[in-house]
Amino acid sequence: MSSSESEHEDGSVGSRSVEEEFDEEAWREELRLSKLRIARAKYTNLFRQVKGNDPTLTELRMCGELNVRYLNMNNYGLERLGEVIASNNHLVELCFDDGSLDDQKMSSLFRGLTRSSSIKDMNFDANGLTVVGVRSMVPFLQNSNNLLRLNLND
Repeated sequence: MSSSESEHEDGSVGSRSVEEEFDEEAWREELRLSKLRIARAKYTNLFRQVKGNDPTLTELRMCGELNVRYLNMNNYGLERLGEVIASNNHLVELCFDDGSLDDQKMSSLFRGLTRSSSIKDMNFDANGLTVVGVRSMVPFLQNSNNLLRLNLND
């Protein structure tokens, strides 16, 4: 019997059908990993644009496939992102909505973001933040002269 042949329940030997060889769970996992690789590549390119102070980039939206939770960003990565955003002169709008940040991730982001002076609009909608997360914003808010809108709706 060749490797592409198998013994059927009735004892006969024959080739396996495509349906028998298809592993849906493995396929779904590979699809998920492919989407994650694409999202991480998009994030890497976006990070480079922010770090390079690209004047065409005025809005940073970390939602959908670029959701911090989906990208599995750690606290160091968020603090570093905050630092890069703070050094950018062209970003005026930040959006981290739809469960991107919890209190700890918010604190990490704002540790890096404290010196930012160009941000005018921030959206942290639907993150379930508590007083701890909001308090982490205080140093940024004390130094931010340009902030016009801050959305913390839940």
